[in-house]
Amino acid sequence: MRITFNNPIARDLGMAYEEFTRHFLHLNPQEEISRETLQAVEDRFQSMTAQEHIEHFAQPVWHIFEKHLSTNFERRVAPLPKAKGPVIAGVKEALDLIYESSCGKDGFKIDALGLYKGGLATNTVHALRLLEMYSNFVTLSGDGQKAKIHRALIESSGIDLTNEVISNGVDAYTHFCSLFSEGKQKQENWMAQYRVPFSRETIDAFTNAIEQALKENQGEILVLSALAPAGSGDDYFAHLTSLGKRYSSPTAFNSKQYDGLSSVERLFNQGELRLIKPNLVEFVQFLRFTGILYEDSNTAESELYQRLKKQISKGKFNETFHLAKLLIDCVNPDMVIFLSFSEHGAMAVNKDHAVIFGAPKIKLGCSSGAGDSGLAGIIKTVKDNGYNLWNTLKEDELANLLQAFIYSASATASLEGNNIAGMEEISALRSSEPLLQYKI
Repeated sequence: MRITFNNPIARDLGMAYEEFTRHFLHLNPQEEISRETLQAVEDRFQSMTAQEHIEHFAQPVWHIFEKHLSTNFERRVAPLPKAKGPVIAGVKEALDLIYESSCGKDGFKIDALGLYKGGLATNTVHALRLLEMYSNFVTLSGDGQKAKIHRALIESSGIDLTNEVISNGVDAYTHFCSLFSEGKQKQENWMAQYRVPFSRETIDAFTNAIEQALKENQGEILVLSALAPAGSGDDYFAHLTSLGKRYSSPTAFNSKQYDGLSSVERLFNQGELRLIKPNLVEFVQFLRFTGILYEDSNTAESELYQRLKKQISKGKFNETFHLAKLLIDCVNPDMVIFLSFSEHGAMAVNKDHAVIFGAPKIKLGCSSGAGDSGLAGIIKTVKDNGYNLWNTLKEDELANLLQAFIYSASATASLEGNNIAGMEEISALRSSEPLLQYKI
């Protein structure tokens, strides 16, 4: 759902958000809102606790916008008939509240507001639905008012919630996104609420639902998204991967850079991962906690990221390829990495091959959900072509999967708001923008 505002309402909302921002950052009443101010909001948010997120950010910001947010959503897409397909485990699902702002002669304004069914797993399941592929979505939810809104949004997109596990006394989290425009410059700031631990009973129910889905879909891909449920322990993801192996389901991991990494470290050390799709920031994080980046510091991580980013922008991929091979050797020799370079394309690497394509030219809309859409493109292509992730993929198979990843992600990134591209948008981009292939 996305609504735009006429000038009086846009200005009133802008003034309310300005007042909140000044209070949140302890600024004087005359302080004007700028790109630097909005970045300072994100920086302070990241330093707060889960309870502080609720009290000092989530509640007051929701209050500013809530009278404009509908709670009634018509089903726009019919669900697909239940079928054998990938098992998508969603443990960090939340509402995405995106507010688009600008600063001009009329001052600071909130020009548009969007409410979307956020979450890595939800985005992946939605993308698969738009690709006409059924997936078994196992997710955790609450029973509060925001959780009911979130559930209605998910179902309106044709997503089957048969495998949903509901935790009593818990409400949905909200991921806030500020999209700010000033002239030709745009800035995107995400404030994602931290979570409080689930009960042992809820976590066990979630695990049992995943195992049941794996039993019913043996051999299909198991997708783990972001991080383990709060309160589940560091070995939880490794345990799910073992369950996947029991039912012949190769595990893919959908990472997110702002998440804690303790459960992910155990997952990597277990040696059972078959597919990961990091962006460059996440890739460098993985290098650090696997010990490939020897100096364990934020400075070393930042320096390596900046160096690789600069090399990639110049079409130089040798060091990135070398590090990807080291990561494969360290985690699992049979793993494949789909490494996103954002506007510079992506690389697919396994123990035998490497393929690199540039990205198609697009007008950037909102990048949220692009990586999840790309993962859906990979899963769909694996299924359609009968590729076996338990085997080492051939070079032409890697190339086919990488193109599906890039086109799906790019088509989604070209859309306004937190929207997911379907077959029509992806096909149109594929037919109009051939990809440039690079050599290492």
